[in-house]
Amino acid sequence: MGVFLSVLKIIGIILLVILAAVLVIILLLLFTPFIYTAEVKKNGELDAKADLKWLLGVIHFSFIFIDKKTDWDLKIIGITIKDLLTGKKRKKRPKLKKPERRPTIMPGEKADKAVSKEARAAAKAEVRQQRRHVPEKEDIFEDEGIRPPGILAKIKEKLYKLRDMIRTILKYKEAFDAVKQYLFRLIKHMRPRKLSGYVTYGFEDPSLTGKSLALISVFYPVLPKKLEITPVFDEQVLECDIRIKGRFFLIILLVYGLKIYFNDKVKTAMGREKGGK
Repeated sequence: MGVFLSVLKIIGIILLVILAAVLVIILLLLFTPFIYTAEVKKNGELDAKADLKWLLGVIHFSFIFIDKKTDWDLKIIGITIKDLLTGKKRKKRPKLKKPERRPTIMPGEKADKAVSKEARAAAKAEVRQQRRHVPEKEDIFEDEGIRPPGILAKIKEKLYKLRDMIRTILKYKEAFDAVKQYLFRLIKHMRPRKLSGYVTYGFEDPSLTGKSLALISVFYPVLPKKLEITPVFDEQVLECDIRIKGRFFLIILLVYGLKIYFNDKVKTAMGREKGGK
């Protein structure tokens, strides 16, 4: 009898330890910040990279879009999940190239001082060629023959449902008015804490560039000092090299997400959207 009680005691202690460990992990997930960073570079081609880290990189998710191809990676305690799924170690991922910044062309300056007419004509022709050949959207799980395992497939399905709910909220004014305070608080909570780099833009119509610059100047007091915005007045162009960094707490997303999800007007709008399909 004494041996049986000792076994039960040991089992009980093990269960309590497991329960305590699960509780600690849940509390860490809710109250430890997720850190995100992103880079966006454009000088002809658009390249982007995003990273999401939790607990000093214990969990690290990364996404990259380069050379019109997407790739993702997930590491848990340094273990690459994609390598486990494929059974082989992948090659080193390509890095984003730093774009060459063009000389600034202000009103009254001659364009050929900064760049030749032939070079500008070739650049415009290349942009037009790229617009004719828009690549089809890729599924980030389709590369290398990978299919999402059960849990990732469920996450993907939930993200699509979240996307549909956001579209529905934006479509029906009464639903948007009911939850806009929560949406704005979420945006404020998740906004980047650091933003740096440059944006060079311009339109074929110089007056339109001037009007847009006047509009942007209204926001100069709140824009980060390390973000430089440069207008080009003689051609249509968009080039950038931007880096952002921020953080968010899962508990905040969960609280506001539940308030939005269980809002009566949002439920009504979702029902009308499903009924209309």
